[in-house]
This record gives sequence, C-alpha cells and structure tokens, in this order.
Amino acid sequence: MVADASLRVLDGGRVLVGGSPLKVLRFARPVDLGHVASREVVDRLVDTGMAHPEPGPGPFTPDDVTVVIPVFGQVRALSETLAALARMPEPCARIVVVDDASPEADAVAATVALAGRRSTRLIRRGRNGGPAAARNTGTAEVTTPLVAYLDAGCVPAADWLVALLVHFADPRVALVAPRVRADPRRWSDGDAAADGSMIGRRLRRAIARFETRRSSLDLGDRPARIAPRSRVAYVPSACVVARTDEIRRAGGFDESLGVGEDVDLVWRLAHDRRLRYVPAATASHDVRTSPRRWLARRFAYGTSAASLAKRHPGAPVPVSVSAWSAAAWAGVAAGRPLVGA
Repeated sequence: MVADASLRVLDGGRVLVGGSPLKVLRFARPVDLGHVASREVVDRLVDTGMAHPEPGPGPFTPDDVTVVIPVFGQVRALSETLAALARMPEPCARIVVVDDASPEADAVAATVALAGRRSTRLIRRGRNGGPAAARNTGTAEVTTPLVAYLDAGCVPAADWLVALLVHFADPRVALVAPRVRADPRRWSDGDAAADGSMIGRRLRRAIARFETRRSSLDLGDRPARIAPRSRVAYVPSACVVARTDEIRRAGGFDESLGVGEDVDLVWRLAHDRRLRYVPAATASHDVRTSPRRWLARRFAYGTSAASLAKRHPGAPVPVSVSAWSAAAWAGVAAGRPLVGA
C-alpha cells in the first residue's frame, strides 16, 4: 500500500486527512502506514482514495484476456493498434475486431488479414450501431475471464497488461485502466484530407499541442480509485481491462447512448465494485486535429452530460473549470478583456 499525495497525517497518526472527495478519518490508535495489519483499515484507506494498493503477482496472465476493437473505417488506426498488440511479449488469448458496418469493409478485412494472427477474428455488423453496440457485439464472443477494450488508434505499451492484471488479485476489482496520452505525431484517420493551407496546418499543430497537454483521455500521472465526484471520476473506454462477468452483470454498454456510454458503464460498475486507475501502465492515442472534427467531438462529449445526469443523479460535476479559465473569464467580467485574453 502506498499513500496518496493528498494524505496528511495528524495527531500522531490518529487522524488522517485526504483522498477524493476529501475525507477525515479518526482512529482510536495511531496508524502506521508502513505496517497496517488490519484488513479493515487497509480497505478503508483504499476505498477513500487515501492510499493505493501495490499488489503482488495475480492469478491472471495475458492468455486470460480477449481484446475487443470496435472500428468504423479507421483502417490506418486499426493497423497501428494491431501492430502494437503483436509486439507484446506475451500475446493475448484472442483479438476480436468488430467492423460497425463501415463503408471500408474490404480494407478493414485486409488489415486484419495482414496482421497475420490466427487468433484474430473479424465480425462485421449488418448495420451501424455506434461504439457501444460494436463493443457489445465483441463481448458476446469473449470466453476468457477478462476482456480488454481498445479503440482503433490506441497503441498500448508492450508491457501495458503487466501493471494492470495484478490488480485483479483483489476479487472486488471489476475494471482497471492505464494512462492514455495523446500522441501529436499521429493524426487520426480523415485529418489528411483537412485544410492543407499554411494557416490550416498551423491550426492543426496548435490543436495537437493542446491535446498533448489537455487531452480528455489523459487523467494524470497519479494512481487513483475511479468513482463519481472523485479526482478520477471516470475513464474512457479507449483502453480498459475488465472482468467479463462484471461487464455482463452490468448489462454491457448502453447502446442508446451515442456518447458517454463508457462513463455510464464505469459509474454502474463503481456502484458496488472497485475500479482502479493505474498510470504505471500507458497507452498512446492518435489526435483528431481537423478543427471541424475536433470541435464536433468536443461538442458531442458535452451533450452526454444531460443523459448521464438523468441516469446517475448527483454523479456529474455541475461545473468543472480550470484556474486559468476562471481567471480569464474573471478578467472579461471585470471589464478587462485584454487581461482575460
């Protein structure tokens, strides 16, 4: 067990302050974080986010994992993801690629065939249903105890599973996620046809730099529990590993949601299971740099707030703003737009 950076020890170890949301725990006897013998105390510290587990070898290996990759076109991105999986020292048991009725069906099939892995299966849906439907279609084919969801264009590090699988030694852990960072060198499919003028190229580079620093996929370099209203309130399904039976118990992804379906599933699982964010494991994701496509995606993410609030009352944060944004708007409100700018 390792203490969270937020933890403060007071009154000789009898009072602990920290976690997310911030909590205060008072104990009858001093707590020595280096030698906590009580399982009840350890569970309390982990479940409040004051400390994080450091598990030893677990019961699972990559051979217990099936990877599900939903695609709609994204031929180049799919090729990069399959190539990354091929570089793993220990291969996963199986890979299921679900083509969500994309118009590039032949190209997707050729990409899967070129991967040259006999345990990779391609499923083509008869009609487009969105990423939630595609993931559910892939999950129906999973026979291993664990399932990993990867977006096309998400490239996990060669040892990504090593740091994640150990957390499933705790039977209460239902889902584990790595840190996903934007890679500005890899522009997403479709951006090659974007504005090729000098201004257009500069704008796309600016968006790529912004995504590198402020990507909604990157949840930071500190380990955390995953729970609504906490420091890591959700994780994207771009790269996660979960217990197959827990995904099925939760009913899978809600196919009626065009966006936010991953947050919805995470919050349903977090209701009575443990979920862990483990930045020691990493993956990179391509970057959407076309201004039109980038803004459309940002707008789409925002539209998920209402449906998530309806399904999970009290879980979404009413207002989320950085200190820089608050200062900028304060300058405008104070009648000093240049200061705000």
